[in-house]
Amino acid sequence: MSLEELRPALLREWKLLLPHSANDVHAQLADRIHLYARAAEVARLVVFEGPEIAARMDFYFDAESGITQLENLFTHPDFRGRCYAQ
Repeated sequence: MSLEELRPALLREWKLLLPHSANDVHAQLADRIHLYARAAEVARLVVFEGPEIAARMDFYFDAESGITQLENLFTHPDFRGRCYAQ
């Protein structure tokens, strides 16, 4: 999934988490995701329910060290309780 495709879901998440923050703050937080690929190879797993992203997570791979890290596991509140994080 491209960052452009993921961006609306990221904006939606940040608005849920920081409802009193300005839209430009949400945009800055959502857009910082493109920086992660500078440090490691990134793979994203996404669960859809219809057209909506219900849950997502990122895997970061560092080939030099052999370390794999799971980050940014998020399930939208409307889709929780469906075992997407298991």
